[in-house]
Amino acid sequence: MPRLTKEQWEQIRADYEVHGLGNRELSRKYGLSTSTLSERAKKEQWVQGKTEQLVSRKIAAVKEMREIELETEQFGRVERRAFEKEVKDRLDLEGIRTSYYAELYAKGRELLKKVETPEQWKTLASGAKDLAPREGVGTVVNVASTPIMRPLTPKEAMESIIQQMEAEREDSQEQLLR
Repeated sequence: MPRLTKEQWEQIRADYEVHGLGNRELSRKYGLSTSTLSERAKKEQWVQGKTEQLVSRKIAAVKEMREIELETEQFGRVERRAFEKEVKDRLDLEGIRTSYYAELYAKGRELLKKVETPEQWKTLASGAKDLAPREGVGTVVNVASTPIMRPLTPKEAMESIIQQMEAEREDSQEQLLR
């Protein structure tokens, strides 16, 4: 059997703890003996399916965020901007930083400059989850297709994100000047 890299062992552990795969499945998938897997899991105290409760909680939170987004889509531009600012201010007061917006804004701008063909727009739309930063708040909720509005095109969705980011940045700069 080939010696596995640290990254491969991390993936095996993730499959065990996050996806709940058993030793037999992992043995087949990675070409290892079940005894090797069992020894490693016991040594490092792996817990099969340990994140299931967190996964369920995050799914519930994403669903709740989607419902909130659907409700707030009915707001006018000014009311929506005031709503988003109030949420941001309260999160800041609670110590929950929203600095990932700056990172999201930069990634969105960078991607918009590179996209030229419909195929690229399709790829961008299907990969929207990768726009979220890897650390901190990282959940992207797609609420583009609602019964109230027609679905946004990928370009419209990106432009909307950028407009919101620009508005928030302007608000932040105004607050700094006060």
